Amino acid sequence: MLCILGVVPIILSETLVVMEQYGVIQLFCMVSLAVFLFVRTGIVKSSFNILLQKEDYIPDNKEFSKKVGPVEGVHWCLATAIFLAIDFLQEDQGWANAVLV
Repeated sequence: MLCILGVVPIILSETLVVMEQYGVIQLFCMVSLAVFLFVRTGIVKSSFNILLQKEDYIPDNKEFSKKVGPVEGVHWCLATAIFLAIDFLQEDQGWANAVLV
């Protein structure tokens, strides 16, 4: 809600002919507060899930993660290496062909 309402100070500062920089400052303050609350709530919820062994932390998923973990690490390292190789080896192509990865 704070992320959505963060635009209101900019709109009010433009309509009330007040300095626009204060609207932008209020926008960033409201959005930063909203992001802080999102992260804080997510951390608390995740810690409850770990303690209660719910969602991603049930014993079956733990065993699966142990088996798949090394494969995922190799997969993402390889995908990143391919992406960077395509991007750096091409001249003047930009991001056009790198999206294919």
